[in-house]
Amino acid sequence: MQLEPSQLLSTFEETLVDVAGPIGKFVLKKQIHEMNITPSSLTHKEFKELIKRSVTRSVFDEARRASMIRGLVKEYGLNGDH
Repeated sequence: MQLEPSQLLSTFEETLVDVAGPIGKFVLKKQIHEMNITPSSLTHKEFKELIKRSVTRSVFDEARRASMIRGLVKEYGLNGDH
């Protein structure tokens, strides 16, 4: 059973903080605000975009960033269009 994006958000936040440090939490909150989304009703499409935007703004090494985005999208089952 696949978890909903709202259920995965805290796991993603922890991952982002592990990789980018405390700034990861700030970046995530800022992206949620800029995208004008509600975490409790996050769609798969929004979550995928949130991952891309947050990782892009907090991981500066291009190769690491691309690898992380691919890995997270795959891990969270967001490869297909939902």
